[in-house]
Amino acid sequence: MDESKGGPVRQETPATDESMLHGHGHHVPPPVNPSAGRYLWTAVAMLGAATLLAVVLLWPGGGDDTTDPLLLDADTIEATVVAVELRPCSYSLVDRCRWVEFEMADGPFAGGTGSFEEATLDGFLDEGDAILVTWFPVGDDDVGFAFYDYQRGGSMIWLLLLFVGAVLLLGRWRGVGALGGLAFSLLIIVTFTLPAILDGSNALVVAIATAAAIAFAALFLAHGFGLATTVALVSTLASLAITATLAGVFVGATHLTG
Repeated sequence: MDESKGGPVRQETPATDESMLHGHGHHVPPPVNPSAGRYLWTAVAMLGAATLLAVVLLWPGGGDDTTDPLLLDADTIEATVVAVELRPCSYSLVDRCRWVEFEMADGPFAGGTGSFEEATLDGFLDEGDAILVTWFPVGDDDVGFAFYDYQRGGSMIWLLLLFVGAVLLLGRWRGVGALGGLAFSLLIIVTFTLPAILDGSNALVVAIATAAAIAFAALFLAHGFGLATTVALVSTLASLAITATLAGVFVGATHLTG
């Protein structure tokens, strides 16, 4: 109201920065109890020791009697398809199958040729394809060959460089940590997980140990050694333990064999 007319004068107090912050819902988080942080780090240390112990105990022995039905440890030979022909199948002289002839570029048969049989008439290999083959003894003085995979070295390198560049561009230093966690994941799967399963160890236990080790590396490398990372790690490992327990119970209850 106008002061000249004798009415009361109303004064408005300007909003302070603190009141504006509270009005918009921004607040400083309460401090964390130091004892809670110590408990979390103690739990992380114990879980890390348990994970390391599990990996050591399950580490494959590397004996020569280990079976490799998927040829994961096979010595591959680079080859080039030189011809694809229809011939009588190895299992039937009446049926016709596609036989792939190839020339080997390295390995114990470098410069030689070989052939293998494709399972279907609508095979996927054509003349000029760069492939990888494996060999195995047949009888006393003969060898057989099998298709292993395509040669993907060049294209996979370009794809890897593009992926690494994108991660570094978008994630910067955190991206470097994420790449480190990814590299560790691939390393432990190749050197521990697959060999341990082929060595006859319990696949569920190996998977748990692998997932726990990957969680430690991936979270700490990507997000640092902060309290929030420890909470995320403990939560992840707790979820993993619950999942593994349920898997063990229901696999046993339903008598699943594979």
